[in-house]
Amino acid sequence: MPQGVKKGALFSFIGLGGSGSVLFIFNVIAARTLGPANFGVFNILYSLIGPIATLLASGAADGIIRFSAAAEAMGEKAKISNAIRNGSLLTMALFIVFLVFALSTRNFIQTKYLDNKPAFFSIFILSVLFCSIIFLLRGIFQGLREFKYYSLSTLSEPLTRLIFLLLLVNILHFGITGACGSLLIGYFISLIPTACLCLTLRDRFTGDNKEAKNESQKEFFSFAALATFIHFFRIFILRSGPIFLKMLGGTDANLLTGLYSSALVLLNSLHILFTALSTAIFPNLTRVEVLKEEGIKKRYIKKAILLATGLASLMIILFSFLGAWILKVIYGKEFILSRLDLFLISSMMGFYFIAELLNYIFLAKLLTKEAFIIWSVSFLFLILFIYLSNLPPLLRVELGLCIASFLNFIFMFTKLIIIKK
Repeated sequence: MPQGVKKGALFSFIGLGGSGSVLFIFNVIAARTLGPANFGVFNILYSLIGPIATLLASGAADGIIRFSAAAEAMGEKAKISNAIRNGSLLTMALFIVFLVFALSTRNFIQTKYLDNKPAFFSIFILSVLFCSIIFLLRGIFQGLREFKYYSLSTLSEPLTRLIFLLLLVNILHFGITGACGSLLIGYFISLIPTACLCLTLRDRFTGDNKEAKNESQKEFFSFAALATFIHFFRIFILRSGPIFLKMLGGTDANLLTGLYSSALVLLNSLHILFTALSTAIFPNLTRVEVLKEEGIKKRYIKKAILLATGLASLMIILFSFLGAWILKVIYGKEFILSRLDLFLISSMMGFYFIAELLNYIFLAKLLTKEAFIIWSVSFLFLILFIYLSNLPPLLRVELGLCIASFLNFIFMFTKLIIIKK
């Protein structure tokens, strides 16, 4: 049975909370076992997989969520099937383009980002494929508001990853190769129960309406194309820190990446609170938008923004003052960051989390072009700042990401206020 915002957020929080807890344990074990330098290499691989899988699948998944929720609200079952079909075709086409590009630039990717190890390249390609398919299937769960299934799928991936990290690294002593391999195994094994759960919902989206298909295809691909780039910019801002540090850090690149990632991992564990809220509000807000229930829509938006802002502010204050102690207790005395570093990283994450919620509100309201322009401006600012600034590598990356996230947040919030007026 579909769930509303409260139950949806609760189920999402349970799944994401469990997932975040397991992922947190995973990262702590990986950091302590591998050390800062190898932990940096591991996070570079992980930072490549996330943005690329997002580019390939998240736009299509958002299209599935948006159009499935709208179609179900209007009782148009065939359009749900069409949205799923269109999303699958788009993602597979983009993966083929990515595969050709990756293979043609294999030597550069391996040498520059993967420590010149062919095994890491294979893990990278297969992980992107499996992660992309999982994104699509979870989009079906969200669109049909089956958050309990979304929750189960979300939890299965890091749990599998943790089990194989312990097996490959701590027991069989495969080191960094075993840690990277656990990423691939986590994606693959998680795909199996996710696909099985999706099959149990097939009666909800069966139908054969060719007119609906032809009519919805153009609208779907237009929405998904912009959403694809929006989410690439979004995940790039979140995950690009390790990549920039690898490029700018010189002989200290792996060390700086490991230190930065240790703080990012801790703060990203709080991402579950914001993601649970965004996951639940997107399809439900789409539904009330289609049904023109203005009172409910305003209440959803107001409460969501107030809650996200309060949580982000608390996170920034606490981590700025207690972050150094937390890092030392959890990771060990080798992981040292200044209070300025902690403030900039936590501020970046706080602004990012609120902007991410606002992004889903924009997509539910079909303000896709506006969201695309705002994320594009933030992305271009980040690139220009990183390459034109003469600051030390770590400070340059932290400050660039912080300002980019703030710009995104303030532009989207201002636009939303203007629309209300």
